[in-house]
Amino acid sequence: MELLLTVPPRPFFPFPIEKSPAPEFTGALEAGGSGVLLGVLIVVVLTALYVAVLYWADRHEKEPASVLAAALLGGAVAAPVLTVIVERLTGIRMSVYPASFHALNAALFGPNPAGAVVEEGMKALVILALFRSLPREFDGTLDGVVYGGIVGAGFALAESAVYLWDLSKSGLGGGISAGMFFGILLTGLTHSAFGALFGASLGAVREFRLTGSAAWWLPVGGFAVAALYHAAYDALAALIGSGTGPSGLLAAVRTVADWAGVAALVVIVAWALRHERNVLARYLPVEAREGHIPEEYAEAAARGRWGTVPKAARQSLAELAFARRRLERGLASEAELQVYRDRIREVGR
Repeated sequence: MELLLTVPPRPFFPFPIEKSPAPEFTGALEAGGSGVLLGVLIVVVLTALYVAVLYWADRHEKEPASVLAAALLGGAVAAPVLTVIVERLTGIRMSVYPASFHALNAALFGPNPAGAVVEEGMKALVILALFRSLPREFDGTLDGVVYGGIVGAGFALAESAVYLWDLSKSGLGGGISAGMFFGILLTGLTHSAFGALFGASLGAVREFRLTGSAAWWLPVGGFAVAALYHAAYDALAALIGSGTGPSGLLAAVRTVADWAGVAALVVIVAWALRHERNVLARYLPVEAREGHIPEEYAEAAARGRWGTVPKAARQSLAELAFARRRLERGLASEAELQVYRDRIREVGR
């Protein structure tokens, strides 16, 4: 599905190598102000939606809100700034634009695969920093999906902010439409998918306690898939924007590319949720046999019947199962487990 959007006649570079000519519009900000405000609202709401969905997916072991905020900030600030710095130092064309604008940018200046690789590299640095600094939180495949997806959502937020800023300067903010809404939606989805692919590969390293070459090659492979997917995605935009090739076939391929990463993300999340249910089924019965939690709680969790467990106890039960798993791996202590056991006992009184 090709998106028809109202865009500026030429890309606007926040950090131009050559000085851009002065805007041709006077009073531009006032003319497009209401449209830009609508665009800001759309961006904020969609970003909140991505974060909410990823937060919901991690139902059994919620990540701290402060850490998720750091991941979003890293994706929205650190990764884009690093991308611009690296691109300026290496002479690579500016790439921090929303996916919906890549078609025009690529049509005017040609494909920019190096920019896609730089973007994924800078997002990967942020995700890797979270991985290294959070050994207890970032310890599974689903954790990687959540952190990587949120970093990607933050990056999409920054790209959309650049686009809205460009619209406000050119006076075309009033052209914001349903097409732009879906463009921003796909921007967030694709960037979340790109980031989640690399994050999942990092999480799997701790999930399966990989060592040696496997601990390196899996993340390298995850990054390669994300970067190549991103570069191919942008190349499709270049072909469509330039008007070369069979337009119907290219539009169909682009539609598949729009949703392939999202489909992969759904598959990964579904697998990870099933795997996490297996963690509950493995460790909670052990806790019950040792007399730390009621048998009926462990049985209900193992069978997926959370509705029969008091709501106040569910999160602590899940945390207890994963803490026991971390204890087995040398990443937790008995004192931590005891905290969750005490909380569960308090609910039962």
